Amino acid sequence: METARKVDACAETARRPPSRSLRALAPFAAAFLLLAAIRTATLPPGPWEWDEYLFVEAARDGLDLRVNHPHPPGYPAFVLAAHSLVALGADPFHATTVVGAAGSLGAALAVAWLLTGLGLPRRFALFGALFYALIPAVWLHGVRPLTDGAGAAAVLLAAGALVRARGGRAPGWILAAGCLAAVAFGTRPQAAVALVPLALVRAAPLVRTRRGIAALATTAVAAVAITAALWAPVVSGSGGWKPFVARMAGQASYVEESDTLRPAELLEGAVWKRWWSDPFGNGGLLAAALVLSAVGLAEMPAAARLALLGLFLPLVAVTMPFSCLAAAPRYAAVLLPLPASLAAFGLARVSRVAGRWLAAAGGSALLGALALAGLPAVVEVATRPSPSAALAGALGADNRFRGRPVAADAPLLVPIEALAPGSARREIRPGVPMALGEGELAATADRQLPFLAPTLEFRYDEPSLSRISRGRYLSAALYADASGVGVVTARTEGAGAWASASRATLPRGSALELHAAAGPVRVEMDAATDSPRGGAALLTVGGSSREVALRPGSPVRLDVVASPDRRESLLRIAATTGTVLLGSIRLSAPPSTRTRVRDDPSLPVAVDGPAEGAVVRGDLGVRGWCQERGGGAVAPSEFRIDGVRLVPTALRRVPRPDVSAALASIGDASRAGFEAALSTAGLADGLHSLTVSFLTPDGRSRVAPPRSFTLRGPGGPRVKGAPVRRPEGVP
Repeated sequence: METARKVDACAETARRPPSRSLRALAPFAAAFLLLAAIRTATLPPGPWEWDEYLFVEAARDGLDLRVNHPHPPGYPAFVLAAHSLVALGADPFHATTVVGAAGSLGAALAVAWLLTGLGLPRRFALFGALFYALIPAVWLHGVRPLTDGAGAAAVLLAAGALVRARGGRAPGWILAAGCLAAVAFGTRPQAAVALVPLALVRAAPLVRTRRGIAALATTAVAAVAITAALWAPVVSGSGGWKPFVARMAGQASYVEESDTLRPAELLEGAVWKRWWSDPFGNGGLLAAALVLSAVGLAEMPAAARLALLGLFLPLVAVTMPFSCLAAAPRYAAVLLPLPASLAAFGLARVSRVAGRWLAAAGGSALLGALALAGLPAVVEVATRPSPSAALAGALGADNRFRGRPVAADAPLLVPIEALAPGSARREIRPGVPMALGEGELAATADRQLPFLAPTLEFRYDEPSLSRISRGRYLSAALYADASGVGVVTARTEGAGAWASASRATLPRGSALELHAAAGPVRVEMDAATDSPRGGAALLTVGGSSREVALRPGSPVRLDVVASPDRRESLLRIAATTGTVLLGSIRLSAPPSTRTRVRDDPSLPVAVDGPAEGAVVRGDLGVRGWCQERGGGAVAPSEFRIDGVRLVPTALRRVPRPDVSAALASIGDASRAGFEAALSTAGLADGLHSLTVSFLTPDGRSRVAPPRSFTLRGPGGPRVKGAPVRRPEGVP
């Protein structure tokens, strides 16, 4: 009988409809499953920004701020989560991407969590969460291997706990908020700091009771323990407290010099447009969001208004003035929950006035418009390699370029190091002419070298990317035939003068100068004038000048071979009368000339390993250092065994604090060291000779003295380096 009654009771329970609370959660579950599917379907095929490469390296190799794995402050909660997935067998890029995308999805959930804590009904909290997730910039960057989404999630979850810390529930929610804030501090420290004002307001009533004080003490202990657990790996992985502090100080100086806005700049409309308008990518969507936000701000309860302002005003204060303006649409991920939250409160007000169904239709239409605005950019980035990755991949896979040294714009150096590890790299400095070694490649980001034709070009085509993304790294160009010309800089002088990558316009009295640090260069161009009375161009080449008369409608073909003078002015064209129009400008190396780099035996370089006479089994490990006094860059550009050039299977720069300790004049040696691996497959057992060549950005080279080693069959350990070896001529 008892058993029968239990069976009947279970059957009755099964027949009961789901509780109202569970039914209310069903739309949440369906919406976020759909959002997760969208995020999964739009995951990127590879890295894009150089920050992404650094996070991937950190997930693979561990935290070491001395070699930018990643850059300071380290973001340990994000990196450790990705590193854990790598330890389980995941690919480093995919592991980092999964953590970034999961963090972005968590941020959308956290918006809903915050809004329900502020008293908003669930259906409108769901609208606010989806509104935030589908803002084009949030969607685009929410699937990247970056900390923005995860940082926003941690901060918003902590804020959601704080707004619930009222009455008798305060101690438990304060403890939860403290733990979440510690995680936020380990994910994006600068954002977590903004929680302090709201935390103080919620914690103040607790100091009046012994139970409250005990709760605050417990919270403090838990937060400190979590913080220590997260940051200890950063400090130890970076060589200890002193190197860690030095790196943090260096990053702070960089932010102050490069990213910090002056108070007057914060009043400029272009700054606020970049942060709050560009992420939407569409003026109409922004207008709709502003209208709903204004309604929400006016109609929401005073307590909710104060809580939102208490959270987001500090976030704005610690974010906008100290962040790179170009990357604002990405960094705004932690700020954009504000308009999303206000819009949700605004839609709730519209629902009360216009009716539930009309508000639902309008809200759905707005969400659809947001998704459609971001879709083209997201699809392109999700289905095509980024320009930087495509270029670096060509260097590593295309036999025409594999193993050749490359001079590259700074944003491309990290991708090249990651995807073409056998390529020697050095930086092209903006506006500085540069000689290229024989066979050396040139690579540029977001620009073309003046008047040189790229061999390969990669780009994103979707126009909205310039607004909703960083607006950089949207194109990359590779030059395989520029070594006879060098990296040229074009400079115009005089009012109205301008030059593009293939043409120039020179009003009377203005001039175009082409500067290079290379040998003789052939310059071909068409010269014309649009002045009714004609005009004249004065060509100055290597100190000699000649004037060319121009007539309207009759272009003159100019073909000269020029050499730099002492000012490194390759060619100067001045408009002496009328306006001079230059078109189809192309530079090339005369067939009879070759670029020669200058030998400089005083360059501080050293090969520490293999030691002279070492016995090697298996691949050859080469270790050493190279850097000019004061920190000037020097790159290992060529490895030869018995005179035959070999492409390293791996080549990376490493810190050498022992070098800076032994030679103070070297300066910061965080990237002075190098480690390379050379395959010995095909080499016979016995005695061999290794030579390593080095190159500076301005074209000076040095070949280290040959190093003999004996190869003894396959297998065995790799050769390890010797202690610091001083180069010849360095006291």
